Amino acid sequence: MERISKSKYGTAGMITSLFVLLLLVVFPLFVHKQYIDILSAKYMFFYISVITMTILVIGSRLINKNEKAFETLYDGVKRWMAPDVAVLSFWILCLLSTLLSYYFYESFWGNEGRYCGFFLLTIFTLMYFVVSRKLQFSQLYIDAFLIGAMLVCLWGISDFFQLDIFGFRVDLSPGDQPNFTSSFGNINTYTAYLSFVIGVSGTMFIATAKSKRLIWYTICIVISFFAIIVGWSDNAYLALAALFGFIPFYAFRTKTGAKRYLMMLVVFATVAQCVTWVCVALRGKVVEASSLFNVLGESQWLFLIVILLWGITICVYKLDGKKGGTSWGVLKPYFYKIWIAFIFIVLVAISALLFDANTAQDPYKYGALSKYLVFNDEWGTHRLYNWKLGIANYREFSLLHKIFGYGPETYGIVTVTNNYTEMVNMFHEKYDNAHNEYLQYFITIGPMGLLAYLGMLVSGGRLMIKKAINNPGIMAMFFAVICYAVQAAVNIATPMTTPFVWLFLAMGVAACRNEDSIKEFSKEADLRAKDEE
Repeated sequence: MERISKSKYGTAGMITSLFVLLLLVVFPLFVHKQYIDILSAKYMFFYISVITMTILVIGSRLINKNEKAFETLYDGVKRWMAPDVAVLSFWILCLLSTLLSYYFYESFWGNEGRYCGFFLLTIFTLMYFVVSRKLQFSQLYIDAFLIGAMLVCLWGISDFFQLDIFGFRVDLSPGDQPNFTSSFGNINTYTAYLSFVIGVSGTMFIATAKSKRLIWYTICIVISFFAIIVGWSDNAYLALAALFGFIPFYAFRTKTGAKRYLMMLVVFATVAQCVTWVCVALRGKVVEASSLFNVLGESQWLFLIVILLWGITICVYKLDGKKGGTSWGVLKPYFYKIWIAFIFIVLVAISALLFDANTAQDPYKYGALSKYLVFNDEWGTHRLYNWKLGIANYREFSLLHKIFGYGPETYGIVTVTNNYTEMVNMFHEKYDNAHNEYLQYFITIGPMGLLAYLGMLVSGGRLMIKKAINNPGIMAMFFAVICYAVQAAVNIATPMTTPFVWLFLAMGVAACRNEDSIKEFSKEADLRAKDEE
């Protein structure tokens, strides 16, 4: 079995490791007063943990009488990587945006939104630089994350069956009860967290070479698929689309990877069919299905698709078993070309469908799908209307604020100041967030800040692919961030979910700094090793 060895970074490394485990396992499950203060409670848990870790790490360096006490936060310009530069650039632009804001206090604390002000962004930056330099990466962290995640998922599934095992829904109105679940409260936040879970469990299911670990990751992928479906949030399907759309570029490197991808498709379709049966058999005893799943679940083709996929999968496994040879053999490049062509065809088909739906005389010609295809003020639970307000307000900004934004987490201030009457008259709602992380950053910290954030994600992902593509654990974090990043186009950044973007990025960079971490648990190493026990 895998053993935890003492960190090569000494006491600072051990402190960082304990913090990372705390954030991966305990943080997702932490609650204080049920759903009453769940956002502020997790926010405080997170920033207190990071500040404590930073102080302890710096203190350990001072006690050890190193030449550079603050080496924890930077190892010197020569050792900096592209993600480091992007993160620092992002922080500097956030600082400028805060200083130039008309609402310095609100920009600093983010108290007019979801606390994602300059203070929290600074905490993210601190965490990144400490973890990326003082963590010795190990597969332990991946499994620890999944252990905590499975508890979150099982809690959410129990809420789907309306068990309410901890009594968190007792004080909620009947109308609000379906919208709150597990240890994350709001279903959009819950499924945003699960986007990381399906990314990690899906990648590990595809890439692991050890049979006993495969059983564990199979359990994880089944539970996470069930949990994200019954979360009944549309942003979940963007995360699922990202998983099934992007992971073939990794899976199709080997025959086993391709077969595992096919099996993952079968598992998802089977779970979706099972959820449909449960909803019908236990109608009134489970949370009623909503979101895009209504279209999927009511399809007469779903069961036939499940049977067809199982038939294809069984045939593929049998035919490959007869051929013999190494199952990890490299596939020919045309598999990538076929998949790229398939993605292109799907995108063209979706574009044609959208064009037809938005130019047709009858806007409801596509039935239940129309609310997803027709772009109007109602689209995305009024998201499109919200985005139009945000863009209109940005156009009225001064040149300085167009460059640096209005200040972190000030979107609500802008809309209430300029559009309060219009919002209330239109939908009886007040928008304190763009419900699109990228538009939110564009308006609040400016286009340069958004580019720095995107540069952080892209450069971090590129580094992981370049240096650690054969390490399933590192690639699992890469795909987890991709799944989250896609669904973020219609969701909100919060102190409950956004920390995992920064943490996984920092862990990936930490692993890429250490060649031993890259080699550990790589696919080739797994193949040479005997099965555990």
